[in-house]
Order: sequence, then structure tokens, then C-alpha cells
Amino acid sequence: MKSIKIGLLLAGVFLGVSLSAEGVEKTMELTVSLPDGTGDNPMVVLWLEKDTGEFVQTVRMFSKRRPYYRDLLTWFFKSRTIEKWSDIDAVSGATLRWNKSQTFSIPVRLKGHDLLDGTYVLRFESRKDGGNHHREFKIPLPNGYAGGKHEDAGYVQSVEITIKDGVDSE
Repeated sequence: MKSIKIGLLLAGVFLGVSLSAEGVEKTMELTVSLPDGTGDNPMVVLWLEKDTGEFVQTVRMFSKRRPYYRDLLTWFFKSRTIEKWSDIDAVSGATLRWNKSQTFSIPVRLKGHDLLDGTYVLRFESRKDGGNHHREFKIPLPNGYAGGKHEDAGYVQSVEITIKDGVDSE
């Protein structure tokens, strides 16, 4: 039984998954909520950057309308030299709707980056056609971050984050 757990732990390290000695994968569950609104739903992008502002990767694109991605100016200019369109397509999801929430999970260890080591920031940008452009919503992830609710005055009204130990792999 010990050799199976060690094998799973080594496989997790190789695959970039955060596993404890018990074989449990940690995840970060995010619930992203939009306020009441009218007209077109906003496009929203979530990316990971270092606390120095250096772009790491796109985490989620809440739209499948690729021609308009470049309208999210801050994200577009930070990401374009690092990511390909196929990278973005892989993390694209349904558009967020007014007065609705969407919940999804990401691994705490994302492609070799430990999101809870105190050096990362989750960053949101949102924009709608003929509307405002919001690009300053940042959620620092300090060392030992345990989750919480974060609010903003932009199109993304709130983000609730819960750190989960996952499911035992035995």
C-alpha cells in the first residue's frame, strides 16, 4: 500500500498536481458572480500572474467569441507573447450571464506553479460592447491562503474561493 501511495505522489509531481502524502489533490474552487445588468453580457478573462506583474497563464476565458478576445486589452498584451490561441481555447467556457454565478475548480498546483506559495495573483478583466472596461480586479494569494470572498465594483461582482483537499485517491 505504501508503494502505491509513493507512486501516486511521484506521478502527481510529474503531472504538476498537488498531492499530499495521503494521495489527496488540492484544488481551488472559484465561484464567480456577476451583478444585475442589462444588454450584452460582458466578456471576462481570469489569468494568473506573479506578484511582480509577470504573466503566467490564462486560467479561464468566459466567452467563446475569439474575435473579441483582443478587446480585453491588458490580458491580450500580457498573454500574446506567451500563449497560443489553442491554449486559450482549452480554457474557454460559457459566457457569464447577468445576475448569475459560475463555479469551477483549478488545481492548486497548476502546470508546475504552486498557487499558494505566496507569489501569485489571480487577475480579472471584463468588458462589454459599448460599456465599461474593468481591469484592476486582483486577488493576491498570500502564503497559506485559506480562501475567502473578494468583491469588486466592475462586471465581476464577487469571487468566492474555497481551498479543497479533494478526494482521497485510495
